[in-house]
Amino acid sequence: MSCLTTLDNLKILNGIAPTDTSQDAIYRLLIERCSARIEVFCRRIFAAANYTEYYAGNGDKLLPLNQRPINTVASVYVDEGGYWGQASGAFAAGTLLTAGTEYAIRLDGTNGTGHSGMLYRIDGVWPKYDAYRPGTISSIPVLAPGNVKVTYNAGYATIPADVAMACEFLVANTKRSIKTGAPISSEGWEGYSYQVDQAAAECFAGLPRDTLAILSNYRNAAVG
Repeated sequence: MSCLTTLDNLKILNGIAPTDTSQDAIYRLLIERCSARIEVFCRRIFAAANYTEYYAGNGDKLLPLNQRPINTVASVYVDEGGYWGQASGAFAAGTLLTAGTEYAIRLDGTNGTGHSGMLYRIDGVWPKYDAYRPGTISSIPVLAPGNVKVTYNAGYATIPADVAMACEFLVANTKRSIKTGAPISSEGWEGYSYQVDQAAAECFAGLPRDTLAILSNYRNAAVG
């Protein structure tokens, strides 16, 4: 999990002196929880990290990886009987593909990164395999079970400023509404009462509009 903003940033935004540590614990907790919530919503990890993942060949020249932007790819293997690396002898040396000859990162981001998270197959497609299904006379192409293994680095060395802002909006919103579970639209005084803002409470995925407006540019599509 990434921490999408910092305690120092929140202190500046809330006019809290650097030496005032009275709210540090609650803000650290909120940063952690709100960052996790944003990454679940966006279906991705923002901070740069290394991954080894298995995919099913899709019969296309482009293979979308789970994390982006792609910074580097260490290795790619294609093995029809790989089964997510669980088969005996899976992804042996002979199944290793050659970068620049058999595959490449689609470099569509800044500073030579793969913004869209796509691997391009140069000499063919990411293979599906033919299989027979009940009721069919001839074989049909189907997704291959865990036949592609990719080891790569993806994510941001520095969290984008607007993603940090989305987290800061969510921290502020959560801190205000943590006792009620949603933003308050009105309050009373004598015999204290309050009314929850239902429109805000019912925002998509429970996230406030200002946060959603930013994150819509970063959310991965659901696949499968």
